[in-house]
Amino acid sequence: MRTNPFVKKLASSPNDPEQLRAEKHHRMTTAPIRPLILSMAVPTIISMTITSVYNFADTWFISHIGEGSTRAVAAVGVIFSYMAIIHATGFFFGHGSGNFISRALGRQEVNKASQMAATGVVSSFLFGVVIALIGIFAPHPLLTLLGTSPEIYRETYDYFFYICLATPFMTTSLVFNNQLRLQGNAHRGMIGIAIGAILNIVLDPIFIFSLNMGISGASLATAISQTIGFFVLLMMTHSGDSIAPKLKNFRPTLTNYREILAGGLPSLARQSLNAIAAIVINRYALDYGAQALAGVSIVSRIMALLFCIVVGIGQGFQPVCGFNYGAHRFDRVEKAYFETIKINTVVVIFFFILLNALASQLVGLFGSSAETADIAIRALHYQTSSVPFLGFIVATEMMLQNTRQTIKASVLAVMRRGLAYAPCIIVLNAMFELDGILWSKPAADFIALLFAVPFSILMVRKLRRMMQDVSQA
Repeated sequence: MRTNPFVKKLASSPNDPEQLRAEKHHRMTTAPIRPLILSMAVPTIISMTITSVYNFADTWFISHIGEGSTRAVAAVGVIFSYMAIIHATGFFFGHGSGNFISRALGRQEVNKASQMAATGVVSSFLFGVVIALIGIFAPHPLLTLLGTSPEIYRETYDYFFYICLATPFMTTSLVFNNQLRLQGNAHRGMIGIAIGAILNIVLDPIFIFSLNMGISGASLATAISQTIGFFVLLMMTHSGDSIAPKLKNFRPTLTNYREILAGGLPSLARQSLNAIAAIVINRYALDYGAQALAGVSIVSRIMALLFCIVVGIGQGFQPVCGFNYGAHRFDRVEKAYFETIKINTVVVIFFFILLNALASQLVGLFGSSAETADIAIRALHYQTSSVPFLGFIVATEMMLQNTRQTIKASVLAVMRRGLAYAPCIIVLNAMFELDGILWSKPAADFIALLFAVPFSILMVRKLRRMMQDVSQA
């Protein structure tokens, strides 16, 4: 294997961040693809799984608070749409800045990467402050918009309050994590995310039961743990070869925001429409009672465990894609893309079998009423029907996003999460009532698949043309 001359030049300073970045560049552009993707994916999968386990545990604790637990679980489902707004902001600035950073590091343009890191972080925090102020000063119209009802408004507000206060820290934690991951430092992001999630699981029973705070205790536990996670992630950005987001590098220029928009628009569209779809499903499910909304909320937590693995593998592919695309190693981009699809397809088929076999047992963990459990089991069986195609859809979406195919990536992103999902909820509800609502998610996945196939073919053809251009240059 030919030695990268930049690495050789810096070999005498083993702790120099520039050397570490050069060595990473060499690894990203020359190491075997499958082990490289897995090495990037495993820390992301661990951090996302821990977060999903926290969400799972949070709902489990709330479902055992005693009288009013069904209303409390339904309230959690409403705030899921507020969390989607937080995710939309964090992933927009995180993916937008992080995708640029990975390509810049592929070109070895560290100064530009540093400016983008600071711009993404500061912008996300300020935007998070704006969201929090809206929640503080106008909670009733906001929560009504998110899908609550007079029946569960008190529980919804109690779960919302402390999370609202922590919003800027939560949005910016997502930016830190995505910037670290897209630099190839997912293990550092994992540490911050894991500490916050584990602390949340520890604090939940203390605040909910020992301090008798009920659903407010779950909200306070989330706010404290996520804020601590923010500071841990901030420290991680100052370690090793990571690009630290220093305030002096903040450049709120039109050029930088154009780059953030190009790299982050698919995530913003996906997460924003996910929030809209969550609001729509909350409103329609409530027509069938709090039990229906609670059942949908339970299944969303279970499916999140699978989705975090699928997305984690896809996110392991992203830094490999970004570095090699920036370095004009288009052959490795294509190879990594198909390798990601293979890995993800094996994983999702395994979980398709597992979730269908254990549906009753998984739903039973939440101690739900018979009616809620019946709805959740049906929803779980329905939603798993589209699982075998998720690996391909997610890999295609991430490749398009990372290679600056903004429009196509955005179209594919919004299909699954809102542009197809929300109409499916409305149309299928009119045709099949509650069962139609439960079928709406897989229906949206199948529609997204119809777009993913031609987008994939066009992107692979483009990569091969670019390979030819490089070889002829």
